[in-house]
Amino acid sequence: MKIRSFLVLSMVSFVSVFVAVLISADNKNIERSVQFAQDVFNEKIQTAKEYSAILSELDIDKRIELKSLDKAEGIGFYEFENDSLIYWSNNTIPLAKINIDTLENKSLLTIAYSNYFCLIDSHSGNKFLTLIHLSSQFPYENKFLKNGFNSSFRLPSGTKISLYQSENTLPVYDLDENVAFYIDYSQTDQGVKIGFQIAATFFFFLGIFFLLSVVRLLLYHTSEQQRNKFAALAFFGLIVFRYVLLISGLLNNHLFLFDPFIYATRIAPTFGDLLLNTFFFVFLTYLLNRFVKVPKKFLTYSFNRHAWVGILNLVFILTLVYAYYTSASLITHSSMKVVVHNISQLRFPVVIAYLVFALNYLGLLLVAVWISRTLHAVKFYRIIINCYVQLGLLVLITFLLDFPIDAYTIIFAALLFALSIVFQEQFKRNAILSTLVVLLMFFSVYIMLFSTRLTDKKDFQINKSQAISLSTEHDPIAEYLFDDLTIKFKGDTTLKNMLLPEQFNFDRLYDYLTKNYFSGYWKSYEARITICRPSDSVQINGNEMFWYPCYSFFEELSTNFGMQIPGTNFYYIDKLSGLINYFGWIEYAYSDKGLISLFIELDSRLTTKPLGYPELLLDEGLKSKRDASEISYAKYHKGKLISHHGDYGYSLISKAFQKKNDAVFFTTVSNN
Repeated sequence: MKIRSFLVLSMVSFVSVFVAVLISADNKNIERSVQFAQDVFNEKIQTAKEYSAILSELDIDKRIELKSLDKAEGIGFYEFENDSLIYWSNNTIPLAKINIDTLENKSLLTIAYSNYFCLIDSHSGNKFLTLIHLSSQFPYENKFLKNGFNSSFRLPSGTKISLYQSENTLPVYDLDENVAFYIDYSQTDQGVKIGFQIAATFFFFLGIFFLLSVVRLLLYHTSEQQRNKFAALAFFGLIVFRYVLLISGLLNNHLFLFDPFIYATRIAPTFGDLLLNTFFFVFLTYLLNRFVKVPKKFLTYSFNRHAWVGILNLVFILTLVYAYYTSASLITHSSMKVVVHNISQLRFPVVIAYLVFALNYLGLLLVAVWISRTLHAVKFYRIIINCYVQLGLLVLITFLLDFPIDAYTIIFAALLFALSIVFQEQFKRNAILSTLVVLLMFFSVYIMLFSTRLTDKKDFQINKSQAISLSTEHDPIAEYLFDDLTIKFKGDTTLKNMLLPEQFNFDRLYDYLTKNYFSGYWKSYEARITICRPSDSVQINGNEMFWYPCYSFFEELSTNFGMQIPGTNFYYIDKLSGLINYFGWIEYAYSDKGLISLFIELDSRLTTKPLGYPELLLDEGLKSKRDASEISYAKYHKGKLISHHGDYGYSLISKAFQKKNDAVFFTTVSNN
């Protein structure tokens, strides 16, 4: 009965996962909402056109009705005579100083923290402006000021208006089937989506727990004669099941923690996969400890006993290798800073990391206890000596393979194994509390030394990477990304149209470039934008301010100081400034406007974060908080100091740093 109940609970849990994932990933609701908003928008435009056509013929009493229409539907009417505003249905919108001629080519207008769709008609010599209120974005909200789309559109909270198409936008069209604007739903009900992902993750692990409970009960009710066979079958089945989940990628990006931004390795491509691997690992060691027994006939003769000592100890060694490298990868291959003695670093992923540490070595303990119980007829010192010999061979093999296991782990494993063998009688009598207290004490000391050593090693590599980056003034990842960036720039028709004089707005252009090109990895750089035609000049600020031909200025920059990145429109600029500098020249040709060029200067920010792929993967809340104040560096050219940063007092000549032949070396210096 228990088996059937656990099996049903497991199936219900997995069905709940499926439902929660579908809800979190469902875009049909937003599509229906946008379609409704489209219908409302069409009705508003139709109403606006009807009233605008007869507005000039309405007397004052009839025009008063338009004010109620403005209040109810968000449609405002304004009449201009000789560019002067003579009628308005809403006196809260500051239109008095607006030149209506400048609005002829605009469909969207932003005034007083609100976005409006514009319609302009001419009747009887006057111009009539109709504004349809779309959305508002006030700096704060109260009883009267509400952010978001006009309530008549009935769009969910978090939706925003956008001028540009992206992965998370849906278009809204005017009556001529032209795109009026886009609705950005990227932030729509994010809390709800994350909530469903967390719920799906909870139900998934709950289903795994019930499934493993079914396996345990099946083995429990199996006869002892058949138990080893069924245990082997369970081992094989669970490993295959886990492998199928891994290669299928069914869990990736659908469940909470199942993404590579916190942690990623080959056997555990996400943090959630690592946690799942750990649960399977501990469960398999539990099955080994609880249900697997070596037949007595294999241990009858002395030769057989000694052979089984070596075989079982090898199982312990392999378990140790898995526990060590999995635990080590949590520090070296993740964006977390796992420091046991630093409570300020205690976040949810770090707590999970501590849990993984504990479960890994719990599995190792279960294997050690199983060996001590299975080989109880063998003298304990023979078992320990055999294990220590294998530990020595493990040290030698891992050293030769350049994957050494540290001394702390070897010593802890030796103590753990010895205690499990020596205190096997306590385990038999279930008087294990005192033994566990001793083991817990050793584990606490070990895990602190283990995590501190690997964290220091990781910081060492980060500092080394930073030193190399500062010395070369090149960023290989940026230069790799320039290829795709060049292609994207050349094919961006939206950007091309934004450079036209009649549509040019620098703030909007800069926001567009920041959002679509210079986000993510490019946050490590400060971007400066210049727009020029061949006849334009730029203002040079030096000892004296003067104007210089724009194209000539950037041609000299690229020729005298630049080195073109192959296959791109970007150049590495050697300014000897202590920063990494790049320059991009994107040229657009227009049939009626000639050439317009977009010049982009990228200067690395003063930061000690290593440049490279980790910056692409780190979660914002987990990135290092160190800044340039923690590091000092200097640049020497021909043996003389040309620039420096930080508190360290550098010598004016480089002889003090020419004692080593290595490109990178570490030393201790006094700066009194």
